[in-house]
Amino acid sequence: MFCPICGKENPEGSTFCAGCGKPIAGQAAPAAAPVAPQPAPQAQPQQQYAAPQQQYAQPQYAAPAAAPAAAAKPSPILPFGQFFKSLLTAAFKPVTGAADEAKKYDHIGNSLILSAIVVGILTIGNFLLYILRTTIYNSWPRKAGDAFVRILRTFTGSLFDYALMTFGFAALMLVIGLILKEKWSFSRLLAISSMAVFPSEAVRVLVIKFFTTVPSNADTLWYYTMLKYFPISTVLSAGATIYAFILLYEGITRETKLEGNKKGFVFAICWIALEFVSHYIALIY
Repeated sequence: MFCPICGKENPEGSTFCAGCGKPIAGQAAPAAAPVAPQPAPQAQPQQQYAAPQQQYAQPQYAAPAAAPAAAAKPSPILPFGQFFKSLLTAAFKPVTGAADEAKKYDHIGNSLILSAIVVGILTIGNFLLYILRTTIYNSWPRKAGDAFVRILRTFTGSLFDYALMTFGFAALMLVIGLILKEKWSFSRLLAISSMAVFPSEAVRVLVIKFFTTVPSNADTLWYYTMLKYFPISTVLSAGATIYAFILLYEGITRETKLEGNKKGFVFAICWIALEFVSHYIALIY
């Protein structure tokens, strides 16, 4: 047995150590049990693992869908029937009709079409009545060249006259607006002028001139007798002028929002200038 202090080997059963003299506590430690030899580990059979072959389905790519067609932008041009609807609305609502309908004419193309319709109808109507009246009274020049010149002058004179009433008034108002540093829409001004001119001039062309075209004979003597004492053409012409003035005044006032004396002064200048030039053209042609 060995001393736990100095490690000297002592005989079995010794109480004190022969080397250091220290008492040997406890009993001798039992001899270690022989360790049985462990069998050598046998080599584990190598297993062959086949890597699993995973089958991945190839993604099927569909052909790219065609890009959706871009939505067609609505045309800024109004339907053709809307132009005639605007003319009728303004004619039957002289106070608010022209100004309310003018809100639909922010696009200059619509105003040009409306004005072209008004000028075209009035020009053609006046021209056809001239042809009818000249034929009835047999007042054609004897020379074909003179007749052609008269027809051309009559047509162009009517065209310029009605174009001036629409385009001229709108352009004059636009110039005054620039002077007053007001941002007015020429497109709306043109629409208002066209709607105001049409009903009054239609009365003059289709009613007054047609009545005065009737030939004087025994069958129509009563008609001329009535006109002598009751000048219906003069009354209708004056009424048409007043009606056109109301339409223009209310439409332009609501559109330009002028107030007080400025409103009346501006409108009076435009009206007088327009009437002066219009009658001057009529005298020339």
